[in-house]
Amino acid sequence: MDVEDSRPQGQKKQNNVLPLWGNEKTMNLNSMILTNVLSSPYFKNELFQLKTYHEVVDEIYYKVDHLEPWEKGSRKTAGQVGMCGGVRGVGAGGIVSTSFCLLYKLFTLKLTRKQLNGLITHADSPYIRALGFMFIRYCQPPAKLWEWMEPYLEDEESIMIEKETKTRLLTTGVLESLQSTSDASNVVARLQDNLQLTQAALTDPGPETTRLIRCLATIAKNENRLDVVQRLRQISPAGTTGPLLSEHLDVREIPPSQIRELTITLSGGGEWKLVAERLGLNPAEIRYLDNRL
Repeated sequence: MDVEDSRPQGQKKQNNVLPLWGNEKTMNLNSMILTNVLSSPYFKNELFQLKTYHEVVDEIYYKVDHLEPWEKGSRKTAGQVGMCGGVRGVGAGGIVSTSFCLLYKLFTLKLTRKQLNGLITHADSPYIRALGFMFIRYCQPPAKLWEWMEPYLEDEESIMIEKETKTRLLTTGVLESLQSTSDASNVVARLQDNLQLTQAALTDPGPETTRLIRCLATIAKNENRLDVVQRLRQISPAGTTGPLLSEHLDVREIPPSQIRELTITLSGGGEWKLVAERLGLNPAEIRYLDNRL
């Protein structure tokens, strides 16, 4: 006989009870966020009509497209008076996001352990899963956070945090590529495939792609893969990757092999000799470069 089926009904019910940590009324939310959730017409009217777990999950599927607490640009209205001051739904802080209204709605349903597991393993939308993990972060006992989240730490599914910026999370596959022993061309090719970057996007990157390339270059520098940064510089417009060296590096600590290259790069103005001297070039080397350039 199955062990689980042989347990008393009361014990099975108890094991499905989800304990809450912290404030059982506020869900430990920031007070300004909670105030705006409770006063939100969306929460008070539309979400009030939803009575079941499955109805709320469907609402997340259709309505949530980012995870910020405030709707984009709405915080500019905070503190305004006159025409904007009395607008319903625009409280101190701004317009609270759909995602946080639904997060608190889930809290009011008094989720069971089975229902929370259903959220974080849901196959239809990453935002259903994300709200499940946010629920865990806000109101599950800290000692249980690792138990809940550890199986998903290498999850590679992308999700948008900020609305309309299409910001993509860098997945664990990116770090694995940079930590591999493959040559720079292969690493960059794998990164392009992993992040779905076309050659056209690299040749003429928009703001989002530029931020992504800059982020990749920064991670590559931190992993001591300057060859990858060099490769990214070859296939993207000048300035896209940022400086080759760390922005926190003292010029006196620049590797000798890069001093001359950097000096020549900086030779666009009359101050280059001072820079060269600061970098440790001797007078003979400076005269040579002066005559050559």
